[in-house]
Amino acid sequence: MTVRNRSTRVVAVVALTAHLFACTSWRLEPVSPAAIVTQEQPRLVRLTTRDGERLVLERPSIENDTIVGFRGTVFTGLPLSEVRTVEIPKFSAPKTAALLIGVPVALVGIAYLALIIVCS
Repeated sequence: MTVRNRSTRVVAVVALTAHLFACTSWRLEPVSPAAIVTQEQPRLVRLTTRDGERLVLERPSIENDTIVGFRGTVFTGLPLSEVRTVEIPKFSAPKTAALLIGVPVALVGIAYLALIIVCS
């Protein structure tokens, strides 16, 4: 593998990783989990239980008095009475700005340092 191919792969991995972790933040919702799930129909919810445990459910829905969804590949449920808080992912302008500005600046800095090392 050439240096150029390796550099391209490193840049791609860094950019993809930054994209996956930026642009959204968990936002605490002031209404009940049932209201959030039925009204907004989020793809993900993060729940905090009465004993402080946090869990993320994919494709949540309400069945009777229980919020259900997937934790990875396991279908699970939690009684609504056990849920203390509910959060949903929302777009974050500051994280997006940091991604759009920070990643290119970091890449230019890395390229500059690599150039100094190679040329010295």
